[in-house]
Amino acid sequence: MAGYKKRQVPQGDPNESDDSYSHTVTQQESSQFHRSLLTPFGCGEVPGDATDGNGDAPASDSAANNRLTLPVPGAKKTMSTPIIDVPPYIASFSASSNTVAIGGTITLTATTDRDIGPTPYYIEIFDATTGGWLSWCGYGTSCSATVSQSAATTHAYVAYVAANVTQTNPPGGIQSGSGNNFVTWANSGFTVSVPPSISCYTIGTITATANKDVGPTPYYIEIFDGSGTRLKSCGSGTSCSVDAACTGLYYAFISQSSTGFPPAGTQASSNLGVMYTQPR
Repeated sequence: MAGYKKRQVPQGDPNESDDSYSHTVTQQESSQFHRSLLTPFGCGEVPGDATDGNGDAPASDSAANNRLTLPVPGAKKTMSTPIIDVPPYIASFSASSNTVAIGGTITLTATTDRDIGPTPYYIEIFDATTGGWLSWCGYGTSCSATVSQSAATTHAYVAYVAANVTQTNPPGGIQSGSGNNFVTWANSGFTVSVPPSISCYTIGTITATANKDVGPTPYYIEIFDGSGTRLKSCGSGTSCSVDAACTGLYYAFISQSSTGFPPAGTQASSNLGVMYTQPR
């Protein structure tokens, strides 16, 4: 209907209620029509870990691990406000913890600068390491996904504002995207953090802080920029600092001495940090 958001679901029996309702379908069934259907609340999340560790849907067809709740044909997404076709952008993308014990669960949350409801766009969250699709939302200013890993590993996660709801990373019609957010599952007990933001003129100082001295261990505090270039590696103490150009993203890891991104043998990942130029 003119002035209403997103693609409209085919209409059902005109004598039936306009209220949206849900029907549980398998992943295979959902892939045939999920792009044009919306849940009653405008969000969807792959249950559990969303993948089997290789970016594929779990082999099990259990209700807990391999089903999505999607609307049946005929359900309507009602709108009371007209389309606003100015794209929102990802204002923040965070993890409830960037380092967690093996088997632990974390929550990823993407937040936009304004409600995406009256726009033709969606918030989508992906596992950038495996390509797995985790969550999508068509209303509100935030979208979340919960993830867990059963073995020691580090994954990168990413969020988008996009025009298409797809199971492919990146989705179609991207309007805005976050930087990668790394999460490490490990039982070493390390944590590391960086300032969430640094305001500077031309050069800024990034300081990574660990919760314990890496000196007596085989690990290092390593700082990387958003392109994956290692900026500094420190083999002792609880902090590591480096001066860098005042622009872009940065991260820290506790790991082996490695230029990989993320580095080999990662024991802890930091939050995402950003440097921006301060007006003179």
